Amino acid sequence: MPDYVNLLESMREPLTTFASGVQDVLGENLVGFYVTGSLLMGSWNPLRSDIDICVVIHTALSEKEVHALQVQHDRFGATPVGEKLEGEYVTLSSLLSKDYTGIVGTVSAGRFAPGANQISHDNLACLNEYSLALIGPDFPELGVTVSPQELRAAVRGMLEEDRREGETETDFSKTLYLLVNSLRPVHTLQTGTLSTKPAALEANQDLIDPLLRERLLAYYQGEQGEFAISNSAITTVMDFGLKLRLDGQAAQIQIKANDGV
Repeated sequence: MPDYVNLLESMREPLTTFASGVQDVLGENLVGFYVTGSLLMGSWNPLRSDIDICVVIHTALSEKEVHALQVQHDRFGATPVGEKLEGEYVTLSSLLSKDYTGIVGTVSAGRFAPGANQISHDNLACLNEYSLALIGPDFPELGVTVSPQELRAAVRGMLEEDRREGETETDFSKTLYLLVNSLRPVHTLQTGTLSTKPAALEANQDLIDPLLRERLLAYYQGEQGEFAISNSAITTVMDFGLKLRLDGQAAQIQIKANDGV
């Protein structure tokens, strides 16, 4: 298991240097540069995890800022830390109003592109609870709040959105994403709190076959290559979550774990 305190400290210098470069580009338009996600939640996996960031700005990016940010990200994205960056550039007003059309840029595999991606209440809840401000005030000081009910509604929406894809997808990376990212919303619906992948897998291990669970754990530890994940294994988890009420209680459900393979 990684030493998360030292792991975070080892990444702080290159991330802070990069954040300073972003500040040079944006100047007074920058509100704050935040690291969040599994690295702050204590579940970061050096083999499988991204480094999640959120850059909050005052106003939409100009063409000059977009070009300069692309140069910054291309340069940093060529490094072992930079290539793991994932996240969004988003205006503070859109966060406060919870109108996410204010997303003005996205970062994937370290590269920046203008335009919208996805951000929702679960991302904001994570930023409030698990984030490190490299530049700017701590995220909770921005006044962006998310209630447990809003969080549950957001993750339920994720299950609804992914349900059809869960029935047909066959690509390993996508079926893995759909399965694991269905377990996390289920755990959030049950508890009203954010969940890491390991915690969600542990809490709902009865929803998946023991062999599938063993393979998932081995994969995240780098001891297992790609393997088949059946669509029925994915939809079993999704259907369980969709039958949970928004207060976290089960509504007369009886779903048995599928073999998953």
